[in-house]
Amino acid sequence: LWNGRVFALEQDGADVGASWNQNMTAADVLVIPKGSKNKASAMKFLATATSPKSQAMFAEASGYAPINKAAKAEMPADVVKSLPDAYVDGQINLDMNYWAENRDTIAERWYAWQAK
Repeated sequence: LWNGRVFALEQDGADVGASWNQNMTAADVLVIPKGSKNKASAMKFLATATSPKSQAMFAEASGYAPINKAAKAEMPADVVKSLPDAYVDGQINLDMNYWAENRDTIAERWYAWQAK
């Protein structure tokens, strides 16, 4: 599971927890498509959404690590210690270039396996 889903279950009182042994990291991006009619507004949104304060609030609410490293200064120490990036020993960093180059082949194999 994504750690944020486990975090949500924990917040609801479920008897669950996360194992950080061999946890996997993945990259994601925020983009504004070329030619967007509201580029200025989109840029303002991205600036706000990725600001330290906004990222701190998001991390506290979701359990996901903030993308803005300055956000941790805005967060309680116990929350910072519980975030996924506090568990780097044994962490597996996914090679996103590999996944991009092999996505179709992997998907074909995955769906064939599921259909069995």
